[in-house]
This record gives sequence, C-alpha cells and structure tokens, in this order.
Amino acid sequence: MKRLVTSSVVAVAVLFSSINLSAKESKLQMIQKSVKKEAQSQSKKFDKTSQELLVALHKTFQALSALQYNKDKDAIKLLKEADKEFDSVLKKNPNLKLVPLENRVELFAFEGSAADVKVALESVAKLIKNHKTQAARDIMIPLKSEMDITTLFIPMDTYPTVIKNAIKKLEKNDKKEAVAQLVAGLDTLVGEQVVIPLPLLMAQDILYQASQMDKTKKENISKLVTLATDELKKAVYLGYVDENSKVYKDLRSSIKDLEKEIKGENKVEKIYKDIKNEFKSMLDKFRSDKHKVAKTTQNSAEKDVQKYQKEQMQKAIKESKEFKNESKEDMIKTVK
Repeated sequence: MKRLVTSSVVAVAVLFSSINLSAKESKLQMIQKSVKKEAQSQSKKFDKTSQELLVALHKTFQALSALQYNKDKDAIKLLKEADKEFDSVLKKNPNLKLVPLENRVELFAFEGSAADVKVALESVAKLIKNHKTQAARDIMIPLKSEMDITTLFIPMDTYPTVIKNAIKKLEKNDKKEAVAQLVAGLDTLVGEQVVIPLPLLMAQDILYQASQMDKTKKENISKLVTLATDELKKAVYLGYVDENSKVYKDLRSSIKDLEKEIKGENKVEKIYKDIKNEFKSMLDKFRSDKHKVAKTTQNSAEKDVQKYQKEQMQKAIKESKEFKNESKEDMIKTVK
C-alpha cells in the first residue's frame, strides 16, 4: 500500500507488480485521472469567500506571533484587519455558518488485485484462529485503498466574535486574556473527513473509458470491463461495499448485461447509463458520509496550531512575565 499526503489536487505514483510495464503506465494514468477528478470535485466547495477568510485567519496567527515578540500594537492592527475582513464577508452573507477553508487529501493505494486481498484475508483468518494476532495485524494494515479528504471549516457565527473580544482585551492592556481568547477560538475550527474508496473510483472511470471506445473493439472493451469488475470486487473484499446490498447487486447485474452485449450486438448505451447512475448512487453515499475528526489528526497546520495553543495558554496563565521568544517560522507554517 502506498500512502501519499497532499493539499488540493494530487497526482499519485503507484506501482503494480502484477502487470507489464505498458499496463502499469496505463493503470497509473487511470489512477491519477480518477484521483484528480475527485479532488477537483471536492475542491469546488472552495470559493473566493473562503480565500478571503483564509487571509483573515492568517492575520490572527500573525497577531499571535506579534504578541510573542511583545508587539502589542502590531497585534491590534492585525486583528483589526482580520475583523474588517470577517465583517466584510458577513455583510455580504449574514447567514454564513460553517465555511470551508482548506482541504487535505491522504491517499492509501493498495497495490494488488481482488484475488490478492482475498488471499490476505484467508491468511489473517488462519493466523487469528491460531492466536497469532500481531502477525495478522501486520497483514491487515496495508488492506486499505482510499482517498481520505479532510476539510477544515471556520464557524462564522462564533469565530469573528472571538477576534472582537481579543481586540477589546488588548486595548485594555489585558494581554493574557486576549491570548486566551485567541487560542480558545482555535478550538472552534471544525474538521470533517470523507472517505472515498479508490477501487470504486477506478471501476467507475474504467467503465466510462470503455463506454467512449469504438464499439467494434470488443476485445479491448472486454478487457476494461474485466479490470473494472476486479476493482469492484476489491472494494467488496476491502470492506467498503456490502455485496448483499441492492446498489451493489444492481451494479453487478448491469455489468453482466454489459458483458453479454459486448459479445453480441453491442447495444450498450442504456446499460452504460444505468451503470453510471448506479456508481453515482454508491459513491454519493460515501461523499455524504462525513464525520468529525480530532484536531490532532486534521492536518499539519492544525497540529502546529494545537501545539502552539498548549504552550502559549500555559504561559499566559502560569507566568507573570511576557512570552519568551519562540520560532516565528512555526507560526507561519500554520497557514499554507
């Protein structure tokens, strides 16, 4: 299993040892295309407003950094600039609640076929039966093939108020309380994660490629259908899809009909349309199945923020002296 982490659209380098070089290149291109398409689809939620808010959030981090260096006036100026940005956005849309700021894509690509997964699962079952749990665990860990898309949201009904309160505290020379307000505000940022099974994306795009081919090239189309079927079966073995579910049964039935038509008169347009709708139904369920994620696992920016929050909050509460100098670069890293 290959693991790759990135922000925004990704290109994936995955090796497939079970197929020849030309096939490797073809499969790699298909994976890159599938992942890029999904990432672009997810990124549509980011608009100009989100970018404005990202700038405003960045200014709050700069303000915290300024406070580290006892540049209170600079901090107030930065916070007022951020406050102005927030007010501008809210004036345009007063009903804003959770607004996406950035997303992070982690890709886990399993290198083998559906048969490879099945063999691995059979081995795991035998090992567990003989109480060799750790050996079974080592086999299970790579059995993952998915895009994990984590989106960071800013709550516009609470975060701008935090900035206003921090400004008031600083203007009253209550630095400790201002810092406490700012770092507490970071806890209001929300992270949601969506898991998209890579085999389903692959199967969908492979069948779409087949639908665009010259209908007389039956052998080439048949090979693509076989490859897509293997990806679909892999999704079942990896536990992403229930083979007893109606949507899966409908999809498999449509693919079988497609295989028959390819060998016959090849009247496949309606079948391709049915398959497209069935894949959409299956994948939309994954796309809508969002769950909250802990800030410690959201993204590298949030990890830096949490580390900074812990250190600075402790100093603000326990120390009477001003903050000691720390690395300015650590704070700059928090917003990319």
